[in-house]
Amino acid sequence: MNKIILVFLFSVSLLLTGCTTQEITCGEGTIKVDGVCVIDDVKQDPVDDNIKDDIEPTCVMNIDDYDVTEYEMVWNDEFDTDGSLDDTKWEYLLGNGASHGIPGWGNNELQNYTDDLSNVSITDGVLKITAKSKGSSYTSGRVRTMNHGDWLYGVVEVCAMMPDTLGTWPAIWMLPTDSPDGIWPNGGEIDIMEAVGFETDKVHFNIHTKNDNWGTSRSIGDYSWIRDIETEYHRYGIKWLEDEIIFYVDGEEQFSYSPVQDSFEYWPFNTEFHLILNIAVGGTWGGARGVEEGTWEDSMYVDYVRVYQER
Repeated sequence: MNKIILVFLFSVSLLLTGCTTQEITCGEGTIKVDGVCVIDDVKQDPVDDNIKDDIEPTCVMNIDDYDVTEYEMVWNDEFDTDGSLDDTKWEYLLGNGASHGIPGWGNNELQNYTDDLSNVSITDGVLKITAKSKGSSYTSGRVRTMNHGDWLYGVVEVCAMMPDTLGTWPAIWMLPTDSPDGIWPNGGEIDIMEAVGFETDKVHFNIHTKNDNWGTSRSIGDYSWIRDIETEYHRYGIKWLEDEIIFYVDGEEQFSYSPVQDSFEYWPFNTEFHLILNIAVGGTWGGARGVEEGTWEDSMYVDYVRVYQER
């Protein structure tokens, strides 16, 4: 037995001494980390808002991309009137969350939301939500359709271009308008898209329920690498069915969620939800790698919001 072991070890030794080290060459758009090629998400300098202001929206909505029939538009905003938002469609949320009982908006965020035109405005058919710094304080915009646009099931699509400054946390998402299951997370949350400024071209899709949320460390979601989200408009959407929510970017399916059990702990998505658009600054996720120093501003640009439901 000892001889067998010695022979085996000697053979392994010969194999190892005969090995040569092979240099790994990574392709375009990837870098080598610990000997493995991975997508290069090294943060680039943020794109100046003055440049973004001149970028024309290029989204072309096609309801057929969602593989539905007999759907019609039931709500939309094309942002055709310059100035403030249409108050028959939108509500501004103001402050730092304290008046809602959640200082820092529940995530240790740093911004104070306002309805000032410097933070939320419409120009030339585009809604611009701007986060900006002033010394050590930050302002931004957060708007919602609650009680002006509330839907149960359907297709929701937003054509938008994102900020990319370090510390920004833009989101297009949905919350229940009057959940029978109680406050968050029991009532659920649908994150049509989220991004954070310390990543480049990475779009996240998430679902929160009582059973699965960041508080239980069982959040359900995924992400996709979408090129140039900070310099091009993209179509972010969901198809919300009775037993499934499917997430799309530019008409292509990215992620889907179906409950593993038929109970509100896994599926609270059987009541009306409304849409929210905002940019947070800092926070548990957006500020995980710090916030850009100095004076800066960066914006989310929205060309349209459209909602379709079955006839």
